[in-house]
Amino acid sequence: MHESDIPKLGEFKVGEQPPVFELVLADHIQFVDPIRYGVECESINPAEYFVTSGDAVQKTIVLERDLWALASELRKRVNRTKASAKLKKYEKAIWSSAGKARSLLNKLIKARGDAIFLETEFDNHHLYCTPKNPRNKNDNNQ
Repeated sequence: MHESDIPKLGEFKVGEQPPVFELVLADHIQFVDPIRYGVECESINPAEYFVTSGDAVQKTIVLERDLWALASELRKRVNRTKASAKLKKYEKAIWSSAGKARSLLNKLIKARGDAIFLETEFDNHHLYCTPKNPRNKNDNNQ
């Protein structure tokens, strides 16, 4: 399959999953850079969760959990101090990013279909996902 023939997540219907698809993270969730908000805070870059091979669903679960935890910590900081408007905007952006992580997770679960795993692999600066089912000996995606 030629690189341009590989569909991206969101370009196919549930039940019509291709054997491999491209996950363009920026189409689903963006890095919220605290510098852009003029604050010095912890940040979470979603791309860092996908730099190694592994299950895309599990990676997204951890990303979502970490974003919710960061948002919660920022909320506590905002509530116990006289927080700047910049910090409040950053906190709001992190809450939004956590919601986008949940949306991405739901899309990946649907794209995984009946497979057990949704294996990720980087190739030529593209992140590809392949549904895999190690229990099914007839599965051609192994």
